[in-house]
Formats: sequence, structure tokens, C-alpha cells
Amino acid sequence: MTSPSTPSPTHRLVWNSDALQCDHGDPTIAAENAVVRATFAYATTVHLALDERTFEKNHPAGLDAFRRLSPVADDERLFRHDGERRVRLPEHADELATILDFAGAGSDGDVWAARLFGLDEFAVLDGERWRYHSIPHETWCRELYCDDESTPSRYLADVKRALDEFPGVAVFPTDEPLCSWRAAGIGYELTPEVLRLTTEASTSAFRLRSLNYVCAEPTRLELASQWRRSNSSSLPRRLVRRLVSRFTADPPTRLRFETRAELDAAVDALHTVREKLDYAFRVE
Repeated sequence: MTSPSTPSPTHRLVWNSDALQCDHGDPTIAAENAVVRATFAYATTVHLALDERTFEKNHPAGLDAFRRLSPVADDERLFRHDGERRVRLPEHADELATILDFAGAGSDGDVWAARLFGLDEFAVLDGERWRYHSIPHETWCRELYCDDESTPSRYLADVKRALDEFPGVAVFPTDEPLCSWRAAGIGYELTPEVLRLTTEASTSAFRLRSLNYVCAEPTRLELASQWRRSNSSSLPRRLVRRLVSRFTADPPTRLRFETRAELDAAVDALHTVREKLDYAFRVE
């Protein structure tokens, strides 16, 4: 269930878990909480839904804070979860800070479990206009809304500034991919997280965190690429990797292009995501 005034998200948070880190607590929680705090300056209310049993077991202080909030009437609910409640800002900012674990940022393992798996969904609004939406256990859903005239242009800048202390996380527009092209019957799409290849028979996706390097060869209209494989030595992981590899394509070692402009656009996009998400791959 969503509000009829809900627009489509314009931006989202993207993580590179190999690089994301912070001085204390869980970095994904700390980074998202930094974004939520930046959003407060442009918001009046927050809607939340959570699993009370998970919070009672792992974060009782958060459950107590949640129960002090006002229940949302059925005709005003934003989510499909029972027991949705509303935070009014700034009156109930302390309760919200406790629920979202602003102080610990997941430093306690039990609280981290409640924050990530017990908090079903929350949205930050300015009146009826959505500003931020998160489903914590779904990593794809960290969404920002920045396209209407009521949103000051400095909001997105404030969010990006709040993330400066967190390497490996950045804000990207939702209109993926960053670039796309076709060559030799294969469609290519480069997003902040994956390189996707599509043929008439199948689609394969390869995570950029596994990319080792790419080397542009303009005269051949190609990008040579090398990908890292898991170095796990445990038997179960080796068996799983061997089984999965039977049903998945190998990463491409040559990316082909029809024009120099498409090649240059792909190289620029790789430079951008490497810089913003602190990927370890090289671009030559």
C-alpha cells in the first residue's frame, strides 16, 4: 500500500561492501542513519512498521520507544504491515533515534539484528511528499525522492556530504544503467553494481566488486577485462562455487563496441563508479 501522492524515487544508495566501513558499529546501518539524519531537515513525519517479537528479543528499548508512538489509521497507512506507527518531527525525534539505533549504529549484535531484520519498513516524509524510503533487509531499497519543486536543491548535496565519512557508499540516480550498448548480438548494461550481458537466450550479471582491471583498446573497439574468483578454501564453499559455475556464464574477458563514443562512455562510467564506491579494480 502506498500513498497516491508517492512519486517514483529519483536516487538510491548503493553499497560496495568490500570498502564500506566506519569507526564503530555496523557500517551499513551507520551510513543509512547518516542519510536519515540529513533528511530530517526536510521532513515532518516518519512512518515505521516493525516486528515486535524481534525487537522484544533483541532491542527492547527500541520496542518501548515504538509503542510510545501514535498508531496510523488504516486509511492513512503507507505500508502493508500491521501496526504501522507515525513519528512527528521534531517532537518524537528521541524515540526515532532509539528505534533506528542512532547512538550505537549496530554496535551491539542483538540491536543490529533488530535494526536490520526486525524493522520491516520506514519512510521519511515532508507532509505528504516522500523524502526517503527503506526496507532494511532488502539492500536495493534505500530510495531518495528529489525531483519535485518543494525539495530544496541542497537536500541531495546534504545527503552526499553526510556520506563523506563512509567509503564504499554513494548516491546514484535510479535511471539505470549508467551506460548501455550492443555489439555482435550481445546487449551490455553497466550499472553501479554489475555488468549485465543479454543475448536472445539468456542474461548474465557480473558484480563489479569482482572486477580486477579493464584495459581500453581503442583500435579494436574493445575493453579487455580480468575478474577475480573467490579465494575461499573451505570445502563447502568450493563445492557450492563448483556447482553454481555449472549453471552460470564465465565473466567476459573482452567487451566489444560498435563505436568509439560507446567505448569512451563505458570507460568514463567505470572511472565514476570506481571513484564513488571505492572499487579495487583498475582502469587502464
